[in-house]
Amino acid sequence: MTPTPTTRCRIPNNRRGRSLARTLTLEPLADRIVPAMDPFQEPPILAAVDGVLDVTLTQAVGEAMIGDTPASNVWMYNDQFAPPILQVNPGDTLNVNIVNELEQPTNLHPHGVNTSPLGNGDNVLLNIAPGETFTQSFDIPSFHPEGTYWYHPHRHGFVNDQIGHGLSGMLLIGRGDGGIRELDGLVQNHLILKNTWVVDGEVMIPQDGENHDDQIFTVNGQVNPVLTMKAGEWRVFRSSTRRRTSTPTRKPRTKPVAVPHPRPSASPLHRWRWSTAATVVRPRPRRCTRSWPS
Repeated sequence: MTPTPTTRCRIPNNRRGRSLARTLTLEPLADRIVPAMDPFQEPPILAAVDGVLDVTLTQAVGEAMIGDTPASNVWMYNDQFAPPILQVNPGDTLNVNIVNELEQPTNLHPHGVNTSPLGNGDNVLLNIAPGETFTQSFDIPSFHPEGTYWYHPHRHGFVNDQIGHGLSGMLLIGRGDGGIRELDGLVQNHLILKNTWVVDGEVMIPQDGENHDDQIFTVNGQVNPVLTMKAGEWRVFRSSTRRRTSTPTRKPRTKPVAVPHPRPSASPLHRWRWSTAATVVRPRPRRCTRSWPS
C-alpha cells in the first residue's frame, strides 16, 4: 500500500498573531476530483496580414468530443468545438465569409467591439438563410481599445439555441491583455470557456437556471486540462465565455495583481466574466516541508 504523506506546516493564529506547528495528513487529490486530463492546449490563431483578415466560418451540426464525452448535435464553426481565435489590430478590417449549413437563419456579432452596425457590418438584423453564404465586414477603428472579445451568432430569436449548442469563439484586438506595459514579456494563455448540457449523448438546451450542475464545463474543449507553472512565474490568462462560470480546473495558490485597466476579473482562475481586462497570476511556493514515512 502506498504510504500516506504528511506535511509539517506553520499555521497562523490570527487571534494573537502567532503561528502553531501542526502535522497534516495529505488526502490524495485523485480521490476528490475528476482525474486530470490532457495537457492544456492553445486554440489555433488566425491573424490579420497587412491590415486585413479574411476568414471563412462554416456553421454546421456534427459530432464532437465535449471534453472526454462524445456528443452529437454539436453546432460548430469549421467542425471545431473550440474554433480558431481571430486576431486583428486597431485599424484593421475583418472579413468573415459565413457559410450557413444550419436549419436556422444566422449572422455574426463581434461582442463588445465598437464597429458600424450598418449594411453587412455588425448588423444583428442581417438574415443569412439556411444554405446561404454571405460575407460580413467589420472595420475596426484605429482608436479601438486592445483586449479580448468574442464572436457569436446574433440572429434574433435564435441566439440562445445557436450559442448554447456551441457556436462561439474568441476575438483578439491587438494584445489580448489590453496592451498594458506592465505585462510586457509575460507568457499569455487563452481560455475559451464553454458550458454544455449533454443528455444521452446529445447536446441539449437547458431552461434558464436549470441543469447547471449537469453541464460539462470545458477550457478550449478540454475538461480539467493541466497547465504547469513554476513557483514565482508570472502569467496572463485571457478568457472568453458567454456567461459567468467557474473553471473546471483546480485553483492553485495565486496572488492577484491589480492592473490599470477597466473591469478586472473577480478572482484569478476561479470565477470569470467577459471583459477586456487581464488576469495575472503567480503561484507562491508552499512554506511547508513534506516528509514521507520510510
